[in-house]
Amino acid sequence: MDTDFFKRFDVNINENKITKMFINKMHNYILNIQLLNNSDYINIDSFYFQFCNKTGIEYKDYMNYSNILDNRNLTNLLFQIETIIELINDEKPNIASEFVNIIKLAIKDLPGNINIKLLKRKGNYLFYPKGSILLDEKLVDDVLNILSGCNKCSIVHNQFYKGLKEFLKSKNEKLGFNNSVRDMQLSLDELSKLVLNDKNVGFKQLIKNSNWHKTGLNDFYKQICYQLNEMLDKLAKHTSQFIFSENESEGVIYQTGIIIRLIVNSKFNA
Repeated sequence: MDTDFFKRFDVNINENKITKMFINKMHNYILNIQLLNNSDYINIDSFYFQFCNKTGIEYKDYMNYSNILDNRNLTNLLFQIETIIELINDEKPNIASEFVNIIKLAIKDLPGNINIKLLKRKGNYLFYPKGSILLDEKLVDDVLNILSGCNKCSIVHNQFYKGLKEFLKSKNEKLGFNNSVRDMQLSLDELSKLVLNDKNVGFKQLIKNSNWHKTGLNDFYKQICYQLNEMLDKLAKHTSQFIFSENESEGVIYQTGIIIRLIVNSKFNA
């Protein structure tokens, strides 16, 4: 592995060099991938047309990856790779899965941090900047998968997902983590509307004694939810002067995810 070699010799590689190594790895693999040279795997002409259409490249009668992949800009290349995975996955999910594993291995084997991760979100493989360990936790993926599989939970899913995106971009925004926490609160409100079958209620109505039994959870969880609601009600609203730290925001996401998982599984997936 690249990492092992450079560690053995105590060699530090700068970020630009690491990025270039990753770009070269992707080019080497994509340009030699057999499915792009074999019409038995995919419709090549259709593939290139869709690729060009999605990425904004001018389509010509004959194209190949050597003249459409960006070998200078990492962000552009990541967008192109996401598009490749999406198009392959539509026709050959097993080939796309193999490609994803190769990308993850290439990232892992780099002799330093390239600050990106490839994750499955809402059924698609997407690149995200490395940030909190939150992105690596099975809890978040599990909650999103549970919500994706619940036909009634699309609004809850979208609100929870919006909060995750806010969390990711919050490092450079003073109140960014507050926005993420607020989205978590709203996702619990949307879940409460589903459980109580009332669009005019929120999380604070769900945790009332007269309603809690509808969640299918015991009263100990109600107490946990009560404490969470108290904090969110006082600190997460736009009128509050409190500023959530990254650590505190991450904690709210974990708590919200656990509550959503428990209630959805108990109420809708039992």
